[in-house]
Amino acid sequence: KTFYDPAKDFTCLDGSETIPFSLVNDDYCDCADGSDEPGTSACPNGKFFCVNKGHQSMDLLSSRVNDGICDCCDGSDEYESGTRCPNTCGELGKRTREERRLKLDRQEAGYKRKLEYMSDGESKRAEEHDKLAKLKADIGMLQTELSMLEEAKATAEEPERLAKDEQDKKWEEERQAQQAVERESQAKKGFEALDTNEDNLVSIEELQQRSELDSDGNGEVSKEEAIDYLGGEESLDFDTFYAMAWEKVHEISDFATKDEPGEEDEGIKDEDSDDDDDEEEEEEKDEGVYDEATQALIDAANKAREELDDAKDKKRDLEREIKEAENFLGMDFGRNNEFTALYEKCYEYTDREYTYKLCLFKKSSQRNKNGGSETSLGVWGNWDGPENDRYSRMKYENGEKCWNGPSRSTIVNLQCGAEEKITAAMEPNRCEYLMNFVTSAVCQPVNHSAYHEEL
Repeated sequence: KTFYDPAKDFTCLDGSETIPFSLVNDDYCDCADGSDEPGTSACPNGKFFCVNKGHQSMDLLSSRVNDGICDCCDGSDEYESGTRCPNTCGELGKRTREERRLKLDRQEAGYKRKLEYMSDGESKRAEEHDKLAKLKADIGMLQTELSMLEEAKATAEEPERLAKDEQDKKWEEERQAQQAVERESQAKKGFEALDTNEDNLVSIEELQQRSELDSDGNGEVSKEEAIDYLGGEESLDFDTFYAMAWEKVHEISDFATKDEPGEEDEGIKDEDSDDDDDEEEEEEKDEGVYDEATQALIDAANKAREELDDAKDKKRDLEREIKEAENFLGMDFGRNNEFTALYEKCYEYTDREYTYKLCLFKKSSQRNKNGGSETSLGVWGNWDGPENDRYSRMKYENGEKCWNGPSRSTIVNLQCGAEEKITAAMEPNRCEYLMNFVTSAVCQPVNHSAYHEEL
């Protein structure tokens, strides 16, 4: 009303020109800024100002003035169209103020929680520093203990080795003696099988009766072949036969296990009997029991080995804990460590097809809501917000590779809220995912004066 006074000439709001008031809203654009035609669409840049008392004022394109549609909540834009517009500004203003009050409450609650996050984050970081220092001190002392245990193990193992070697040597001698007895017994049975006339001698004629001893393949044992078996002699008693001929005869044939062809075995083992004996020997060795003194040395060495192994396991655990603590302390949890409380906490969001999962500072993923394996949408990469608001956006990268495409990645936009949750998840571009995540960690203190001025 101050600018548009019918009793005065009108000066364009940009000051470029003054015109008679009769030219205002005459459907012709006289002012360059379009301010002379707030109620018509003559000026392409013309604007109509809605006062909207009780709600929010607004600028309306002049083309929408007196078009039969109520745009201003106070109805002032339809002053000549004949359209009756109810004044809804009071109701809209009340609703808007309530919404803003609730938003303010959420922001205040979120910021209060953020302050707790900041305090907890500083405490957690201090705890991790102390923990890391203690772990490093512990592993230093353990290294000294390991050296001592290594020496104790070596000290215990040397007498153990000597005692076991001595016992094993004794067992070996006993086994060899037993095998010699068995071999002689087998040779005796073989000798008796060959000595068909039972004169306690094996002769050329008796060997010639055994076609199995045919060495040249002509179907019979010649005298020369028999003499060769007998070491040039015409006959041998058992002792000489065992010393000179048994091994050669035994290698050629298993005939000596039978009195006559077709009868059951009596004396000599078959070709596989050597392997069977070896297995029996091994079993005998396994079943051997060390004497009390040797067993005591074995027990002492076993204890030394176990103590060393336990210390090595403890060292590996300490090294793992040190690595975890160093990784934690190397993380960027915000300007005041406000994101520390969210470290590796996981949240889910389900839409019509997928369930999305976000584990903060670790990974993002999705799976079909009806089941199936999880697909990686990326692992924690870095903060990706603009320079003036770096901690407003997260980036997860190097996820599972798309078919004939890039590796999947996820951008997470952070918004202020009183409690943590995913509010949206989508794939705006192929293999590029977007999530909106509400958290107290990004809430800022409320400017109450600016808030009331806006209302």
